[in-house]
Amino acid sequence: MSILVTCRNYREKDAYLNLHDDMVRDIRFDRMEKRLCINLESFNLAYERDFCNRNHLVPREEYEIRFDGVVGFYMTSCDFFASDDRVFDIAFKEKEEFRIMPELIQKGETFNDEELKMTADKYMEIEILFISGDSLIIACQTMLFGKYEMRG
Repeated sequence: MSILVTCRNYREKDAYLNLHDDMVRDIRFDRMEKRLCINLESFNLAYERDFCNRNHLVPREEYEIRFDGVVGFYMTSCDFFASDDRVFDIAFKEKEEFRIMPELIQKGETFNDEELKMTADKYMEIEILFISGDSLIIACQTMLFGKYEMRG
């Protein structure tokens, strides 16, 4: 199952994206392709006992979120509440809440980047909040959310 999210349809797709308690395994940015990929692992909320009789969450599937047309991203990694790589929530920002795009547009004006100014309405900002209190904000054109079966 894949879900393509753009600045035109993010309000209707938002209801389908639940990342709560999913664990980030990897974040990669390809500067030439302007693509940021996040690999995650979702967990069944039921606990299972291991051989030491400890409860733990059972991994069910891994998936990737791919952000294309990335013009900027900002991440904190301070572990404000505690060290934890699980996601708390994902939020699609309204234009008034944008943090990255206004700065880029202002910088683009300084360098006379007419293309960025003219296409600014084709970008969206997405914030991924972590249980640690940290966040990742991405300014991009599209987001592809895809799940696939766990390997091995």
